[in-house]
Amino acid sequence: MLGFCAGLASVCGMGRVGRADDLGQPPPEPPRHHAHWDAGWTHAGAWDYSVAAVSAATLLVEAFALQPIRPPLRWSGPILFDADVRDALRASSASTRNSLEDLTWGLWGVQVAYPVLVDVPFAWAHGDHALARDLFWQDAVTLTFAAAVDLGLRDLAGRARPFVYDCLSRGGTNCLSNVESTRSFPGGHVVNSTAASVLTCTQHLYMDLYGGPWDGLTCATTLASDLTIAILRTVSDNHWASDQIAGIAIGSLIGWGVPYVMHLRNHGDAVPADGGGTVGETGGPFAIAIPIPLVLDHGGGLDVTGIF
Repeated sequence: MLGFCAGLASVCGMGRVGRADDLGQPPPEPPRHHAHWDAGWTHAGAWDYSVAAVSAATLLVEAFALQPIRPPLRWSGPILFDADVRDALRASSASTRNSLEDLTWGLWGVQVAYPVLVDVPFAWAHGDHALARDLFWQDAVTLTFAAAVDLGLRDLAGRARPFVYDCLSRGGTNCLSNVESTRSFPGGHVVNSTAASVLTCTQHLYMDLYGGPWDGLTCATTLASDLTIAILRTVSDNHWASDQIAGIAIGSLIGWGVPYVMHLRNHGDAVPADGGGTVGETGGPFAIAIPIPLVLDHGGGLDVTGIF
């Protein structure tokens, strides 16, 4: 679906060359690519390179030095509506849970790869080389920072996964044999996939990468995919609902906050991303959707607030 949207956007973004009129005038120039770069925004520079390098180095240390070591058990058991949601959503058979876990890995890979492997080449192919470079560094900083934060928080929290909690509750003696047994909070897949999806939305809605309705459709699709990952990781019994809500909140903050704070918070006249001409409208987003956790008297849930 995501690739289909990108393909349609690419086709729709190509202007048609007009014919010469009766006076022998040359045909008009084809319309420029509609992506724009607000004059108040800043391009990638030393700050991006430094943050990306520190985040990547931190991630490597966590992945190779800390990941093989199981964090101490610091937190076990459900909170708030965790038990009720688990009873309602947990798949009954182990084979189903394993299949859904494999599916979430696939969705997660597409989600995280999309801004780097689709949008950056898309901008480059349309001649917006400066935009492609800026998108790449926004992606690099946001995704490495999100991954480093995810691993660090899960090691600090030391929360038992739901199936590990069951084992401990029954008095099991080999419940913590897996290094991932106490890495439940926050939901790791969801921190990263939400950061990637909100990053994708931020870039599309601020910069009009595809034009027309395609940027909004891409944003809606990636948010739906992210919510699917969050639900399936709960159905497969890898996480509590509170893990996923925390992961969505953290990922949303990183996915929007990093590109906004580092590049997009100042505004001026909108210009094409390649620096030439004008494109009319100024460059704020026409919509943004933010997931918000709800805690009620007898349970909770997830709401999505939209600003248009």
